Amino acid sequence: MPTTNVDGVKINYRIVGDGPHTVLCLPGFLGTIDLDFQPFFDKANKTKFRWVCWDPPGYGDSRPPPREFTRNFWENDAELVWKLMQELGFKTYSIFGWSQGGATGMILAANFPESVQKLITLGAEHAITMRVYSAMKGIEFWPKGNLIKQLRYYDQNYLKRMTEEMFDLAVEINSNNGGDFLRNTPSLIKCPVLIMHGTE
Repeated sequence: MPTTNVDGVKINYRIVGDGPHTVLCLPGFLGTIDLDFQPFFDKANKTKFRWVCWDPPGYGDSRPPPREFTRNFWENDAELVWKLMQELGFKTYSIFGWSQGGATGMILAANFPESVQKLITLGAEHAITMRVYSAMKGIEFWPKGNLIKQLRYYDQNYLKRMTEEMFDLAVEINSNNGGDFLRNTPSLIKCPVLIMHGTE
């Protein structure tokens, strides 16, 4: 897969299909192109759409440097992936964001409205769900299949560090902002939005 350097950060990305409508796909927490979107790309329409996806900074093959869970990492991701799309020559596109990638997509749509035609979120949240990050913190209790998938991309120590740091950030956000990390961002989105949730 190709890589490029954006603002000094190594970014791994993939382009699938050659259709006229470009869609930026954004993985979720710990997600990579292969983990979160390859099964989708296998079945997606590649003549109507061009699908662009990245490994977010510190995930998958977008390393080094390691992932840093700062308070504004969603905003940093949104600006970085916007610059990536500019570098790749995509001035306008739609967004399909999964989980934390949905939050990144919302920020991108709000901050760069001239670039985003439509926004789709799947399983995204505007407020931190402590139950989720508490469960993910103890990787030794994960279902074996889920852990095996993640260990294809991360060693156990790095995976443990990321889940613990995200949990600590979730605690901080809940303490200071009542869990709402997007605040007024959704009200700034002007493009059409499709919000999806499901049990699978």
